[in-house]
Amino acid sequence: MLILIFTGILTLEEALKLAELVEELAHWHWGALAIGGPRLLSREQMDEVMTAFATYGQQPGDPEPGDPHEQGVEAAVALADRLRAARENPRGEMPFLEHLDELRSRIIWSLLAIGVFSIIGFVLVMKYRVLELLIDPVRTAFEDPNLQLIALAPGDTFWVTLKLGLVVGVVLASPVVVYQIWSFLSPALERHEKRAIIPAMYLGVLLFSAGVAMAYFIALPVTLVFFQGFQVDYIEHQLEVNRTLAFITKLLLGFGVIFELPVVIMALSAMGLVTPKFLRAKRRHAIVLITVLASFLTPGDVITLTLMMMVPLILLYEFSIGLSVLIYRRRVRKEEERLRPSKEPPSGSVEAG
Repeated sequence: MLILIFTGILTLEEALKLAELVEELAHWHWGALAIGGPRLLSREQMDEVMTAFATYGQQPGDPEPGDPHEQGVEAAVALADRLRAARENPRGEMPFLEHLDELRSRIIWSLLAIGVFSIIGFVLVMKYRVLELLIDPVRTAFEDPNLQLIALAPGDTFWVTLKLGLVVGVVLASPVVVYQIWSFLSPALERHEKRAIIPAMYLGVLLFSAGVAMAYFIALPVTLVFFQGFQVDYIEHQLEVNRTLAFITKLLLGFGVIFELPVVIMALSAMGLVTPKFLRAKRRHAIVLITVLASFLTPGDVITLTLMMMVPLILLYEFSIGLSVLIYRRRVRKEEERLRPSKEPPSGSVEAG
């Protein structure tokens, strides 16, 4: 039997153990190739190396001795190089320049998706009268079903439609953008982190939609009614189209983003950056921050509207603590299982006779 051992990888003791292993598994006339030994190859990987030789190697009983089997050697050496690289770099980490190239590719695909969906969004805004959908709460608040917004320049009507198309395009392209971000970051995440973040993406879509719906049906009408009746004895409202629609879209998107709080907490908990204990300890600080944030997002009646916004945000914070508890317990349980001594004997051990 011929055993080829790459210099510097095997000690003498490992070489003897590997020779015994090869002698048990290999039955070729001229032998098999052993690369890396117990430190590099598992039993399954060893079988894979030997299969590469079996494809080209001479079998017992062949009448001719055959050639040196260069193809078999090349196949096994290539396999050994791949296995060695996997051992030295088990997570598949890329060099810095390759990271930059990967990032550039992801950014390009994200921008292309936004561009394509923005065109689709422009068509949707024109076809499904999205502009009228946004103006309806203004007409209801001002009790004027025929209310028209004012354009101060000839091109305002076109540009405001284009901006709305861009906003719709960004929303429609968000799954593609999130996928590109995920594809870039996922190789650096552990398996338990991936399992926690993937459900968070689906939860994020649901929470964003809930935030936008709450803003459109509850917060926006109340806010518009407050502003419509403020200082009306001295000031006449002339609603300009760009500023009015910018106010409405910022309010809708702001609520959608704020409702992503559980997703953020869930991702941070999965990566071990926050714990339930930390979140509970900072609950009072969070309530103060939520109060300030609610007053900025929903300018209007200091008591009614601020409380209307505070309640769902506080509930979302408590929901985030619950999610963090589930993730933290799972991480602790897996860590305990990893540190628990195994009852099975180590691989390669021999029972005493």
